[in-house]
Amino acid sequence: MKMVKKRFECPQCKTRTSDAYLTALKDSFLLGKRNITNSEFREFSEIQSHSTTRDLLVRSNLKKEGTKRYTKYQLCFDYKRDFDYLKRRKRSKKL
Repeated sequence: MKMVKKRFECPQCKTRTSDAYLTALKDSFLLGKRNITNSEFREFSEIQSHSTTRDLLVRSNLKKEGTKRYTKYQLCFDYKRDFDYLKRRKRSKKL
């Protein structure tokens, strides 16, 4: 997904969404990160603008620690509630 006019757009299918950043934050959490800084999120999500990533982190209502360049946002997600889309689907067995 790439940021295009304040929305994220898939370069292949052109699907646009405004909340893809939440999935990126959840992916970061699943990779073991419990805190994330603006620069880490910018690098992870490939967004160039410091102010855009700051606005997305603030909009996500994450608990904030520190001030200015030392600000970290706590990634606190509930597996049952926030990762519902990752549940296994029943697979048919091929014999």
